[in-house]
Amino acid sequence: MKNIKLIGAICCLVLGILVFLTLPSPVFADNEASFTVPLVISKISASAISSQGATVSWETNDNATSQVFYDTRFHENIADYAFHSANNLVPVTQHSISLTGLSPSTTYHYRVKSVATVGGIGFSATSQDYTFDTTSALTPTPTPEPVPGGYYIPQPTLTSTPTPTPAVTPIPTPTPTPTLTPLLIDISGNITGNGTVQQDIEYSVLGGQAVLHIASGTMALTATGAPLQLIAVERVFFNLPPAPEGAYIIGCAFDYQPDGATFSPPITMTLTYDPGLLPAGFDESKLVIASYDSATSMWVVYPSIVDMVNHTITAQISHFTMFVVYAATPMPTPAPTAVAEPTPTPTPTPVPVSASTLLYLWVAIGTIAALIIIGLAAWQVVLRRKKREQTS
Repeated sequence: MKNIKLIGAICCLVLGILVFLTLPSPVFADNEASFTVPLVISKISASAISSQGATVSWETNDNATSQVFYDTRFHENIADYAFHSANNLVPVTQHSISLTGLSPSTTYHYRVKSVATVGGIGFSATSQDYTFDTTSALTPTPTPEPVPGGYYIPQPTLTSTPTPTPAVTPIPTPTPTPTLTPLLIDISGNITGNGTVQQDIEYSVLGGQAVLHIASGTMALTATGAPLQLIAVERVFFNLPPAPEGAYIIGCAFDYQPDGATFSPPITMTLTYDPGLLPAGFDESKLVIASYDSATSMWVVYPSIVDMVNHTITAQISHFTMFVVYAATPMPTPAPTAVAEPTPTPTPTPVPVSASTLLYLWVAIGTIAALIIIGLAAWQVVLRRKKREQTS
């Protein structure tokens, strides 16, 4: 008996192992089938390097997003890099991001980041630190002048010698005049150790399309609480978060970096807009400056002042992020619903009673009264008869 039970247990165990081995292996959905190993970044390079820009390229072993973080110095944590490109959410394996607004003759550190989503789970990969050097600003060489006869006389290459600046007696002025700055500005010499701006800063780019005014005494700090050293702005034309129904983004976005930098008190931002891009029938005076809040996935509008003559919008901002000119079409005021007034019930006009009608009425009343009297008399007669019968 014991042997039979042992043999039965062994058979059940073998049968369970066979069933387990014959089960199909789990597979990903069609759009995830290619992702069989952890996300890997390779073939990182910087090309098309100029005095103000460069293109960073890399490859991943699966479709993933694209973003570049860069700075003028190395950081252990990728989040500490002062600047970053817009996050391209289109999943690809061949990645390429163009960086603009760089400074000439400068060494830049950069790292790339990609995120692949599989089954609703994000797999992130980050590269190590790489560097590239921007070129110096070039002085154009004059074109040789043609002479009669159809040939050119070569001209010697001229090397410009800096002219010494004559000493000028300084004239005291009550307030220093702000100077227009390029796409990247270094303010480390105009800020104290605790982050206080010492002199007014006017940061204007692209011919005044975007202007920041930072007043002296403003506390300017990075997202980590350190004194702000550099400011940059990048125009973004693609992959912007969509505006809600009935709202419009006018033109491009301006991504101010480093992301998350704070200002106390708020600083003044002025953006220009093209009135030709406004939706038909929109009230130009209702334009505002807005920024995107990734935590709530909503556009946040700022109280703004619109100059419809110079086509500019001004607002107070307290932190760096991506800003746009925003047109929100107001909802139409609903027409008041007409309430039907109750129709008064007409009062019937009394009809005068004719003489013949009165006569018939009195006859009927008399007849009814006579019947009642006769009935009562008959009832009395019946009662008397019953009493007599009882006494006899």
